[in-house]
Amino acid sequence: NAVIFCAAISEYDQMLFEDETKNRMMETKELFDWVLKQRCFEKTSFMLFLNKFDIFEKKIQKVPLSVCEWFKDYQPIAPGKQEVEHAY
Repeated sequence: NAVIFCAAISEYDQMLFEDETKNRMMETKELFDWVLKQRCFEKTSFMLFLNKFDIFEKKIQKVPLSVCEWFKDYQPIAPGKQEVEHAY
């Protein structure tokens, strides 16, 4: 048994419609964490699938990952390189 959990990586800079103070990526992370802790999934494998990578590739060139709390400590490995290069 396995669960495939999908999350849009391109939403790292977006807020929820129902709560404009909450980042979508952080909400997804919280939901993923909650699901992982459920007893019914104790012996279940999980795969986190980050989709919408094509949108992410374009967006990351304009909006830094650090706008999302999840990536607040992110620093490019090599100064002067495009952030999208580090995603591969």
